[in-house]
Amino acid sequence: MNYFHLTVYLFSFFLGSIPFGILVARVFKIQNLRSQGSGNIGATNVSRVGGFWPAGFLTFVLDAGKGALSVFLTSPLAFKFWVKFFDIDDTNVDPYYAWCSGFFSVLGHCFSPWLFMKGGKGVSTALGVFLVLSPVSAGVAVLAFIYVFLTQRIVSLASLVSIFLATISFVVLNSPGMAIFPVIGITFIVVLRHEHNLHSLIQGVEKKFPILLLILAFSSSLEAREIFDSTQTRIHIVDVPQRVVTLVPSLGELAADLLGENQDRIVGVSEFTDYPPRLKRISSIGPYSKFNIEKVVTLKPDLVLATMDGNSQEQVLHLRELKIPVVVVDTRSLLKIEESISLVSEALGQADQGKKILQRFNETISKIKSRAQARKPKRVLMQISGYPIIVAGGKTFLNDLIELVGSRNIYAGSESSYPRPSIEDILDKNPDVILMFDSVGRAWQNFPKLQAVRDQNVKKLDPDVLLRPTLRILNGLLLLEKAIYGNS
Repeated sequence: MNYFHLTVYLFSFFLGSIPFGILVARVFKIQNLRSQGSGNIGATNVSRVGGFWPAGFLTFVLDAGKGALSVFLTSPLAFKFWVKFFDIDDTNVDPYYAWCSGFFSVLGHCFSPWLFMKGGKGVSTALGVFLVLSPVSAGVAVLAFIYVFLTQRIVSLASLVSIFLATISFVVLNSPGMAIFPVIGITFIVVLRHEHNLHSLIQGVEKKFPILLLILAFSSSLEAREIFDSTQTRIHIVDVPQRVVTLVPSLGELAADLLGENQDRIVGVSEFTDYPPRLKRISSIGPYSKFNIEKVVTLKPDLVLATMDGNSQEQVLHLRELKIPVVVVDTRSLLKIEESISLVSEALGQADQGKKILQRFNETISKIKSRAQARKPKRVLMQISGYPIIVAGGKTFLNDLIELVGSRNIYAGSESSYPRPSIEDILDKNPDVILMFDSVGRAWQNFPKLQAVRDQNVKKLDPDVLLRPTLRILNGLLLLEKAIYGNS
């Protein structure tokens, strides 16, 4: 080995260390690659987070390409060019040196100095090395990966089997000589980077990919359009989704309003989705707070609708890892509800119907605002639950509704969206009106000094028309007006 080889090895290491996954993610505006999926920069995780086509495919080609290029530099074909620049002779042409270049390329990919020695898992880069130096072994690796992946649906297992079989086939079909050492070194690095996966495989908890959804995700991506949801995540969805799952009752209701006669496109809803009544007959995926991911997967949705404040972020990310398009909406204020109607209508391919609903929504809001201007504001307590006492705070759409009809929420200044005040604090604030959503309101009669009790302004409201941010909230606003101001 001489300075020529040292130069090539250094070049191979730094070429391998280029984090193409990060660069591709930036080009395609894929956010939080290092904090989603497995957190790695390789083609598999890019595919999980941003889709196989084109981001995942391009990452695979670039990662494999840097492995192939690194070994090509010391191949016999490239050697004749190097003799013009380096004082070397034919003894430098040896497969051992090419395999060493490949080893350093894989090493750079797995322990990239640009990422504080944290990189990918090296499978694509190792495949590029084998592709140039042992095409037959590369072919064995590809076939092994495809077979294991299709039968077991586990990417890590398919990767490990393919690298082992590539190494074994190389040893069997060739006289490796000294090249056996860098080849084993490549295999060792790849296995080392899969240490966590090995533990999960042994424990039987390694995640699987549903094949049908993977095929659907790939085929859909060719015809897909892109939208940005309320989390500013770019989502690829088909033009007109045919299998829709909603993860909270309000989104089931909103989707039904938007789809009209095409409500049969809704194939899954969350527990307690009961309006319109037809949705009661649709498959349930469990409670919105912890829905059944396996049930969602079996429904094979091409669109899932979720909320920021109702569904688990971890579960939403899990669905996205499975290449299921999830559009998340924010309904924490009246303005956000309006935006969510527009976003859901766009996601469903029902933009025109969404515009009609929004027109009706805004017209009703304008009329209520006009009436509110002539009213004297009343101090309102909106009680969500009785034991413990939970009330609506200022960071909720319920607070917006109270203000819209011309009143003031006595807990509008709370830092919590749904504070839990003491009885003493409520007595001190002494609301003019108490609104509640359950039957515990009779307990307020034990506090006759409350202004709301003296004026008989303790009222019960229908939770379905006010607590669900859907089009029925317009009816809820009329009931809210009547509850606070009577028939005036």
